[in-house]
Amino acid sequence: MGWPDGLLRIMPGWESVIFGYTISWNVMIPILIVPPMMLTILILLPFIEGWITGDKREHHLLQRPRNAPTRTAVMVSLMTFYGLTRAAGGNDIIAIKFHASINHITYFMRVAVFVGPAIAFFVTRRWCISLQRHDNEKLLHGYETGVIMRSAEGGYSERHLPISEASAYTLTARGRDEIYTVDGDTDANGVVAPGSRVRAARAALSEKMFGHNVQKPTAEELEEAHHHAEHEHALEAGLDHPADGHQFDGHSDHTVDEAPLRGH
Repeated sequence: MGWPDGLLRIMPGWESVIFGYTISWNVMIPILIVPPMMLTILILLPFIEGWITGDKREHHLLQRPRNAPTRTAVMVSLMTFYGLTRAAGGNDIIAIKFHASINHITYFMRVAVFVGPAIAFFVTRRWCISLQRHDNEKLLHGYETGVIMRSAEGGYSERHLPISEASAYTLTARGRDEIYTVDGDTDANGVVAPGSRVRAARAALSEKMFGHNVQKPTAEELEEAHHHAEHEHALEAGLDHPADGHQFDGHSDHTVDEAPLRGH
């Protein structure tokens, strides 16, 4: 009852008289409408996602949060709403501890319960997509060793080493997202197909849900990156500096201090 109490505290004192009956919205909305609505949203989310994706298979492998950015962002948004309303339930304690005005805290919470979840959704979604991009960089170019290499032309670059097979399996153990598309709303005779609006809505939601996701590399891209890494290592094999790129991860036979510099 903590978070409905928070809603009750920050809800404006709205009342309406309908057919001689007084409707207290300041009690009905936070106690009788919002809690069942939140429960209904949580129940319907898996079915809504299943309808958008068209995926009716059984799944026995948990997904990493970053590999489902929109779903993760929605859940974080709901958690943010819950956390803010739960904090609003203690607005008097917050006012006492921080020596603040309880009215100012109430006004802030009235805005935060709408703005906070929206910000949390946007930040979480972009964060997950950035982590997907980082995973692809590790798959294609290896992990960062902290060793800075200087080319003959004077340019500097950080040396990367391939990740282990176990790590590569973890990063590739996911399917590629399939965006639902609609070829057209009419048939060859120009007649509007039945259910075209529903399919168009499904296609739009699918684009919003998966359109910005970073897909895992294909087998051809991984093979090309592997050959490119082997070529780079072959070019660096003639260097007389024994910095194998493991000086900072505990897998090297030489420490940074023990590795002699070129020309010594």
